Amino acid sequence: IDMSFSIWCNINPPGARNKMHHHGRHPVYSGSYYVKIPDGNPGQISFYETRTVFQHPILNEKDRFHNSRVNIIPEEGRFLFFKSDLHHEVHENETDEDRISLSFNVYLRRPPLGKQYE
Repeated sequence: IDMSFSIWCNINPPGARNKMHHHGRHPVYSGSYYVKIPDGNPGQISFYETRTVFQHPILNEKDRFHNSRVNIIPEEGRFLFFKSDLHHEVHENETDEDRISLSFNVYLRRPPLGKQYE
C-alpha cells in the first residue's frame, strides 16, 4: 500500500474558529498536534457522530446516552488521530493569543498491479 500525507499549520488568532467540516473519503485518517495553546478558553474541538445526530426534544445535550458529540480540550503536546470522514469543529478562541496546531491527512492507495512487490 502506498501512503502519502498532506500537512498544514493552523494559526487561530483571538476570535477565530473552524466551522464544522470533515476531510472527505480520500484521506483515510486525519490528525492534529497542538503546538501552542494559550491559557484561558482557546476553543475545544468537537467530534460528531453523524449517524446519531438526532437529539431527543425532551433530553438535553448533557444526557450521555443521547449525545452524539465528544468534546476535547486542547493541551500543548496533545496529538489527535481520527478517521477523515468524522465531522468536527473547533470552537472560538476566546483568549488574547494565537492557538497553533499542525494538522494532517493520511492517504492510502493500492499500487498498480505488477508494482506491488517491487
